[in-house]
Amino acid sequence: MKRLAAAAIAILAVLTGCAGGGGDPTTPEPTEVDYTTFSDTLITGKYTGALSLALTVAGKPALAVTGRIALAGEEAGKGHTAVSSAQGYWRVGNVPGGDYELFLSGPTITSDIIAITVTAGKITARTIELKPAP
Repeated sequence: MKRLAAAAIAILAVLTGCAGGGGDPTTPEPTEVDYTTFSDTLITGKYTGALSLALTVAGKPALAVTGRIALAGEEAGKGHTAVSSAQGYWRVGNVPGGDYELFLSGPTITSDIIAITVTAGKITARTIELKPAP
């Protein structure tokens, strides 16, 4: 019985350690993974893809940048939202494939809107150099 309990605890520890963080599974929490080489912790599927961005300002990571991707013309509050990590990475997963507008804003940048395509079954990755706030 003790072995069974120990095995169950070990399995639970592995499962929770591989989950990529808590909260909404479509926006994994930052981890020690190098997202410049991309990661399988972002959720993709047959009809959904993921977006992984490296955001920089003057060549340095852009911290605390809030981003939202939404279909063109979609009202505020809709779409997928995340905040960039301490390394300047911004990512969302489980996004239906299609053409989106990416809205970026933060304390160190000027607001920006970028057209971006998410491809189903793939991680779309880009590095985006943002303009510093005046």
